[in-house]
Amino acid sequence: MATNKKAINPPSINEKLLERLKYFSFFEFYPNQDSFLYRMNTDFEKELRQLTIFQNEIKKLQTGQIDIVTKLNESKFVFQELKLLPKTAKVYQLVGPTLLEVTLNEAKENVENRLDLLSKEEKKTLERIKETQQKHDKKKNELIAFQRKLMQPKQVPKKK
Repeated sequence: MATNKKAINPPSINEKLLERLKYFSFFEFYPNQDSFLYRMNTDFEKELRQLTIFQNEIKKLQTGQIDIVTKLNESKFVFQELKLLPKTAKVYQLVGPTLLEVTLNEAKENVENRLDLLSKEEKKTLERIKETQQKHDKKKNELIAFQRKLMQPKQVPKKK
């Protein structure tokens, strides 16, 4: 009498690996665009692009701030030099391609106004850098949390 028992093959290494991978929250076995893995990857890339945008904006703002500080230092130097001049000294101001003669008091006022404007502009730029840096840090922390979430395995269900 023949028995109709099916031979039970032990699971292959690939099947064991796939079974283990099912428990990771970032892994799903759907190759299409609706899959969990695809959505997570595109979300992560989108957030990463936003982080890069913040980094580039910070670089631009810092470059602008360096230019402002340079102009501010030049203006301070000019103002110090104007203070040293006697009241009867002739002062010339460059306007376009021509030099115009101005009074010493007028030159001092122009430089003081320029110093005030540059100081205000520097403060605004520093505030924008600080705000953008805070946004960057927040986005960076979100991405770190997102990565940690992806790397945590799901709880393995207990067999009964």
